[in-house]
Amino acid sequence: MRAGSFLEVFMALIVLIACSKTKLDHAAPACRLYRGERFELAHKKAERLGADYVFVLSAKYGLVPIDEVIEPYDESLEDKTPEERDFWARKVVHQLVHKPYLAGDWKIIMLAEDLYADPLKSHLRFAKYPLAGLDVDAQKLFLA
Repeated sequence: MRAGSFLEVFMALIVLIACSKTKLDHAAPACRLYRGERFELAHKKAERLGADYVFVLSAKYGLVPIDEVIEPYDESLEDKTPEERDFWARKVVHQLVHKPYLAGDWKIIMLAEDLYADPLKSHLRFAKYPLAGLDVDAQKLFLA
């Protein structure tokens, strides 16, 4: 169990990481399907942080548990309108709050670039966004 304040002991640490464009060409658990460098760095960072739960923010599927088997796809939030991004964000939050094993209090850390983090900020105001506003190199440095 992680060291921390009395309340943190009873809070689940949830880490959300963005999907990547580079993927395997066949179905696989999310932790293996995505092959992008920032995805892999973020996944390792989540493990070092001692995350209780890690989810991938997928442009197609929304919120994906890191071990869930999914099919590859070619979709990005970059191609979506602001309205579609907001709909996606509401879908992600709905998926998150309806996970039966996530009862209780949460602490959320968003290890995703602004494209995936920004639509969620108004819905997950209490989350931490350490990559906010950082360029790609600074994100990689933080995640390493």
